[in-house]
Amino acid sequence: MRAQELFRMLDPLHIMGPGGNEQDLISAQKQQVWVRIVLSALVLGYLAAHAPALMDYLQLAIVSTTVYCLFNLLSLRWISRQPYHLPRLLASPLFDIAFTCLGMWLDGGPSSPMYIMFFIIIVGNGLRFGNVMLLYSLSLSLIGLAIVSLLNIYGQTQTIDWLYLMLQLTGIIIVPGYTYILGMRLDKAQSARAQAEQDSVGLLDASPIPAFTFEAARDGDMQIRYANPAMERFCGVQHEELRGLSIARICIPEDVDALREGCAKVLLQLRPEIIHSFDIRSRMANGDMRNQMCQGSSIRWRGQLLGLCLMTDVTESERLHDQLESIHRQEYLNSVLGGMAHDFRNTLTNIIGTAEVMKMTAADHSADDKLDIIIESGEQGSEMINHLHHLMRGRKTKRGLINLQDSLYAAINLVRLRLPHHISLICSIDDDLPPVSGHATQIDQMVLLLIDNAAHAIRGSGRIEVFVEKDAGHVLARKPLPALRIRITDSGCGISAEDLPHVFESFWTTRKEQNAAGLGLTMVKRIVDWHHGAIDITSKPGRGTAVVIHLPPAFDTQKTSKQTTAASG
Repeated sequence: MRAQELFRMLDPLHIMGPGGNEQDLISAQKQQVWVRIVLSALVLGYLAAHAPALMDYLQLAIVSTTVYCLFNLLSLRWISRQPYHLPRLLASPLFDIAFTCLGMWLDGGPSSPMYIMFFIIIVGNGLRFGNVMLLYSLSLSLIGLAIVSLLNIYGQTQTIDWLYLMLQLTGIIIVPGYTYILGMRLDKAQSARAQAEQDSVGLLDASPIPAFTFEAARDGDMQIRYANPAMERFCGVQHEELRGLSIARICIPEDVDALREGCAKVLLQLRPEIIHSFDIRSRMANGDMRNQMCQGSSIRWRGQLLGLCLMTDVTESERLHDQLESIHRQEYLNSVLGGMAHDFRNTLTNIIGTAEVMKMTAADHSADDKLDIIIESGEQGSEMINHLHHLMRGRKTKRGLINLQDSLYAAINLVRLRLPHHISLICSIDDDLPPVSGHATQIDQMVLLLIDNAAHAIRGSGRIEVFVEKDAGHVLARKPLPALRIRITDSGCGISAEDLPHVFESFWTTRKEQNAAGLGLTMVKRIVDWHHGAIDITSKPGRGTAVVIHLPPAFDTQKTSKQTTAASG
């Protein structure tokens, strides 16, 4: 075993610092040496004033003190050059106890107050280097006390107070014994802490999510302290090689400033429960560009402030989100144009009807030619609107047998990412939903519009619940198939009883201050009608809104269309 590993084992107070900091170890050992030198000076002063045998053995005392001080001075020189020196570690308690025993012998034997020095030596080494050094120092102290007692018996005329000696032995065992127990508990606590740290690192190593820790470097940059194996996917090097490198290695050059700014904000935020998010772009090992969402928080690791950053690849999610928005815009435009075409056709019908009535009731038929031109032009315009309407509907609204489970799951999971953090979305979709004859994109669009309306109705924290279920008891159910029920509720501001009858009217809205178009629920109603379904809205101001939609199963479209009128009425 190398001396450095042994020192790390004998370091219960972690004076060496995280990762084996030699400067902390050198500083602690130098402090101990200076304490020894100061104590030796105090001991000499005490002996000069009190020890009865000092003058008889003055030469021995001077030589011993010189050797002891010389050892300590040489230790100061050794420590800087060789902090992990096992012989010096073992020799230091030996010199301390030998010097203490000499002082006790000169001061009259075991009854000398210098006996207290044993406790300082034993407890100091135990707290500093653990129970191994405590037992080693205790053994040397017992041997030294025995030698002093024997010298007192055979070399001097004073008698020994055996009761006092037994009390000394008891004290020299009990006090270090208590320190030993504390050391054991401290060792267990440190072992548990080390195991917890090892488990934490193990979890990050096994995580498929790229993660790294970073710290502020002396040059003002941020450097990587740790990187898990998942980081290799877009860094192109082994994760061990990333340690000590700048965080600029993680992203493309254009996003380095954004990454540094985000990491700096993480380190400035001292509360670990607060997560800071920012976006960067990274280039994979194969050259692909990926969008990364970084979420970082500050942590305390072995007394040091570090930043922990988790990276999530959102490239696919953003691509699907863009596709969904494109579909949403296209369907929205089709619905608006369809509504406008329908309203314009009604206007032309009124013009044609009025011209025909005028032609039939006119007493003078001199204006018949002009009325015929009006009627013919109106019919041509109506025919053009019909062609445009059918062309638009035929492009995107072909019916088909659809199962909505997977489609709705994907749509709701995407819209979940767009919701503000203070709004929770609860979704429950039955596994065995009845098939529906219609268009899956339109139904997805309908659900997304309702969720969007619900989100805008929530001012602060709130929740939106989406339930897609079977309803065998509804009038649109067809044995053996149940009807499909889509129920969306929110905890928003609600709709007043006066406004509720107008919610399906085109361009009517309660959000005029937000420049809302007022076409969302109009489009929802058109989609429900096109699928021969029924929709019902209940709401109370301050208590939220509930929207319930029923769609018939794909059984007999013609019959279900007749039931739609009854269900809506």
